[in-house]
Parts: sequence; structure tokens; C-alpha cells
Amino acid sequence: MSYISIQRVMANLGLFPLDKKTHVGKILLSLYLAFCVCAPSIYYLVNYGKSSYSYAEYFANYRGGFVRRGISGQILLFIPKQFDAYIFPILAGLSLLAIISSILILLSICKISNLNTSIKWILLLHPALFTFYTLIPGVLLKKEIFLNLIFLIIIRRLILQKKKINNLGIQTTFLTLLSISPFLILFQEVWIFYLFSLTLALVSDGLLNLPWFLKSHLGRICSLLLFLNLFLYIKMMTLRVEMSTVDKQLKAVSRFDITPDPFFYSSNPYRTMHTEVMYKFTNTNTTMIYTFCLLSSILIIWKLFPEIRNKAQKSLMLACPTLVLFLIASDWSRWISIISFIFLGLLLLQRQSQFPNLKPSTKDKALIPIKVFMLISVAIFQLPSTNEPEWYEILKLKSFINFFA
Repeated sequence: MSYISIQRVMANLGLFPLDKKTHVGKILLSLYLAFCVCAPSIYYLVNYGKSSYSYAEYFANYRGGFVRRGISGQILLFIPKQFDAYIFPILAGLSLLAIISSILILLSICKISNLNTSIKWILLLHPALFTFYTLIPGVLLKKEIFLNLIFLIIIRRLILQKKKINNLGIQTTFLTLLSISPFLILFQEVWIFYLFSLTLALVSDGLLNLPWFLKSHLGRICSLLLFLNLFLYIKMMTLRVEMSTVDKQLKAVSRFDITPDPFFYSSNPYRTMHTEVMYKFTNTNTTMIYTFCLLSSILIIWKLFPEIRNKAQKSLMLACPTLVLFLIASDWSRWISIISFIFLGLLLLQRQSQFPNLKPSTKDKALIPIKVFMLISVAIFQLPSTNEPEWYEILKLKSFINFFA
């Protein structure tokens, strides 16, 4: 692909202005983004990356009884057997497609919200957003990739409805969200945090209120669906799985040649993972690294929107319940990514409320050094890929070395 073609694609995405000048930095930045998003994922596709940690939760199913995250495995059982040998590259390909779709949705939101080009680049290279799932191959098959995509689609829809001041459209979108949420909770129960953070944001913004939930027909349906989603999540948290259930699950998916993972054997999964979390907290170095990564990820997003500092504070408070995940399970990098996505989505939604017609500020020279620093930061840092990382593991350089080794 020629430079002009690359530049035209970048211009259409709103990442670069289309002009006749040659900018080496632009094409290098474009190629760097393409590598961060695609290269490690392609490596995964070629090598399958059949780590039980990465794919186990996709193969949980209901053949032995009700289990958490079992709906995906139940769907996979309907796949014709001639595709069994390709199931891992298929899942990885779908995940990569979901990531690219999420990027396009976010760029569309940025265009609707009149965000600066520099903000778009910082978000695309942010270590807790898209590059987290592509630079660490073992995370490429994690289900929250699809949750992030759906969350961004809902945020975009709500922003468009708010620009039109269409309260009925917002309520209908909320009803649609609640209607698909039971499936998403059965798919990956952490969706409940996306759902309730967004619900609280709509209520705090005055778009939904208690009288609407209690008195209107549509509101009562939404109230019922909210309780249904909460019930499903509590059911997942208190679920106990017998060994006979595990054996039936594994027997049902034995055709896919998967390696049994501890994920299947947790009789009370949240209690087991809570024990791992307590052990992790005793490691001071690990706790310091993850605290640094969490604060840095949130602070970078916060600093991108100086014009809505009060709204940013409210959005962060609404996203804070997600921190409970750090006490439940030890996949702290994943939780940092999830809270970053939720915080960003709520921030974009709150920004539309306060400044519906805000134009991008491209002449504020005081912000240029800050944005350059943030761009360099997101370009070189990543979230840790192991449960007990060292400081050097938060550099993207580690992923590049692993890729070319």
C-alpha cells in the first residue's frame, strides 16, 4: 500500500488531515498502530496460542448443569465437526474483528464529539484499551473484548440521541440494553459492571429517574429487567459446581482437543479466586506495579478532557464499583482495562451533556507538551501480562521482543 493510500485511510478515519505534504512521522505512527493492533494477533492466529488460560471460558457449557459463562460453549457445540480443527483461529479472528470494530466505533464517537486528532491517537495507543488485548496474545480470546464493543456501540447510540434531545430514543436504547444483558451476563458475568455504571450515569444525568422507573410502562419493564440481571449475577457469584458437572462439560467439548483448565474445577469460583487475590496483595512489588498501572491508565484518560473536570470526577465515581473486581479475582490487568473502558465511555457520555456543540481546540499551545508526553507514554507502556510482574514488563518493548524472538 502506497503512502498516499495509507494517508487517505488515516484521513478518512479522522486521524490525519489529508494534504499533499509528506509527513514521515505520520506514516511511522500509522505503521506503529497497525503493528500494535494486528501483528501480535496474527502471530496468535498462526501459532494458535492454545493456552488453556486464554480459551477455557469459551468452552464452559450446560451439558452437566448450569455454570457461569456456559452459553458460549453451548453455542460452540452446534458448530459442525469439520470446523473443529479451526476453532482456535476462528475465535482469535472473531476477537480481532471485534477489536477493529471497537476502534472504528470509538473513532466515530470522537468524530461526533468533535475530539482532537491527538486525543484519538492517545486513546488508540492507550495501554489499557485496545493494545492490551493485542500485545498480550493470551488475552486475545478474553470475552470482555466483545463486551467492550457492545458498550461502545451503546455509548455511541446514547450520544446521538442526546444530541437530538430525544428522551424516548434514550429510553428505548436503555430497554434494548437491558434486554440483551441477560445473555451477556451468561456470556461473561462482569457485564453487570458495565450495565450498572451506565444506568447510574443516565440517572445522575437526569435522563432516567425514579418516577419513570415506577410509574411509566416502559420504566416498569426496565426495572424488572434490572432485577433479572442482578439476580443472574448473584446466581453466578454463589454458584457451586460439582465434579460430575465438570466431567460432563469436558466430555461434551472433548472433540475440540482442549486442555482442562482450573477454570472448570472451581467448585466455588469466587472463593477460590479471592484466595489468590489475598496472596497477591501480600506481594508488595506486584501491588505497587498494578497500582501504578491503574492510576496511570485513569489519569491519562482524565487529562484528555480538561474542559469537563467536574464531569470527569462524576464519571470516575460511577466507574468505581468496578474496583470490587480487584478483590474478587486476580486478573488485575483485565480489571484495569475494563474500568478504563467504562470510565472512558461514561466520560464521553457526560461530555456530550455539558458541551453538546463543543468544537476541538487545536490552538491551545499550553496543552501540546502534555499531549506529547501522554502520546509517548501510551506508545511505550503496556499492562503486565503476568500475575506477579516485574517493572520491565510494563514496557511494550517486551512484547516486541517476544514477537520477533
